Amino acid sequence: MLTAELCNTGQHFMSLKKEWTTLLETSEINDIFLTWEWLYSWWTVRASNSTLHIIVIREENRLVGIAPLMLVKRGIAALRCRTLMNLGGDDADVAGFITRQQRPDIFKAIADYLLQTRKHWDILSIHDIPRFGFDRRLFRSFFPQNRFHFFSIESSQYSLQTNSSWDEFHRSLSKNLRKDLRKKIKRLQALGKVEFQRFRGKAVTRRHLDTVFQIQSRSYRPQLLQHRLTQKFHLNLMNAIKEHGWLDVSFLLLDEMPIAYRYGFGYQNRYEDWITGFDNRFFAYSCGKILLMNLIRDCFEDDTALFHFLRGEEEYKKLWNIIPIPYIHKFTVSNHFSSTLMHIKFPAWKNRVRHHLENKQSLKPIMARYDKIIGNN
Repeated sequence: MLTAELCNTGQHFMSLKKEWTTLLETSEINDIFLTWEWLYSWWTVRASNSTLHIIVIREENRLVGIAPLMLVKRGIAALRCRTLMNLGGDDADVAGFITRQQRPDIFKAIADYLLQTRKHWDILSIHDIPRFGFDRRLFRSFFPQNRFHFFSIESSQYSLQTNSSWDEFHRSLSKNLRKDLRKKIKRLQALGKVEFQRFRGKAVTRRHLDTVFQIQSRSYRPQLLQHRLTQKFHLNLMNAIKEHGWLDVSFLLLDEMPIAYRYGFGYQNRYEDWITGFDNRFFAYSCGKILLMNLIRDCFEDDTALFHFLRGEEEYKKLWNIIPIPYIHKFTVSNHFSSTLMHIKFPAWKNRVRHHLENKQSLKPIMARYDKIIGNN
C-alpha cells in the first residue's frame, strides 16, 4: 500500500538524504539537478519567499517516490497565485518526479495527494522534464478533467555521443565550422599563448569559482553570478558535491589569463554543460567556441559517454552534430480561474505570438545575432 507524506521542514529534508540517494539510483530520471546534494544546497540559500513542499511516497515504510516541489506566491494583486513548482527553480535545468522503476501507481499517489490538498495551491508548474521519465497524458488522467486545466510546451535538450573517436567526430563536423575554428585559434594565438585547463571533483577550489565569477562580470550578462547569495549557493554546492567528484570547470587562458569558462558536472558518465561565459573584450576571437571545442575533445579522450548541453535550443549547439532529447519545457495544472488565466491562457497566447514572430523574416537576423552571442560567438 502506498502512503503520502509532506516534507516541509529543513530538518525533514535533511533526514531524507540517504533514502533519497538510494531511490534516485533506481529512477528513470537520474540527473545532478535531482540529487539531494544539489537541491539541498539550493534550498538553504536560494529559496527565499517560498515554502518547502516535497511530496514523499512510501510503500511499507520504504521510500518509492519523491515530488521535489516548493510553494511560492506569484503574480500581481488579485491574480496572485499559490504556485507549486519544482525545487531548484530556474537554476535547475532538469526537473521531474523521482520514482522507483517508473511505476504508474506512484505517479497516481502523487496526483492523489495533490488532489487531497488542492485547497492549499492554485497551480502546479514544472519545467524541463525529460519526456522519457514523465507520461503527461497518464498524469493528466488522474485529475478530474472538468475541474482542472492543463498546458504544456514541448522542447528539446541537445547531447552528443563522446564514446567514439575524436578524429572521426571532428571529420564529421561541417567544413565551415572546422575552417572557422582554425581561423579563430590562429588569430587568438597571434595575441599570446593559448591554453585549455580543466578541473574536476576535488581539484575544483574556491579560487576556480572566483575566476568563474570574475569572467562572468566581464561577459554579456555581467550580473548573472554576482549576487552574494548566488555566489554562496555555488560555493556551498562545491563543498556538498566535492566528495562525489561531480563538479567540472574548464577555462581558456590567454597568456595565463582566463578569458572563458564552462561550468558543469560530471555525472553518471556524462558531462552536463550548465553555465558558460567569456570575456567580452575577446568577443571577436570566438574564445567561447574554442573552449567548447577543447572541452568536447577532452570528453572524447576520457571515459565520458555523453556531452549534454542542457536547457536551451540555441543554434550554436546544432553545429556540433547533436542528438535532440525530447523534453517538456513547461507542464502546468491549474485548479483556479485566475491561475488558469495567468498561467495557462496568457502563456498559450504568448507562445503563439512568439512562434509567429520567430517566423518573420525581418526578425531572423536579430534572433540569429542573439543566438550567436548566447553561443559564445
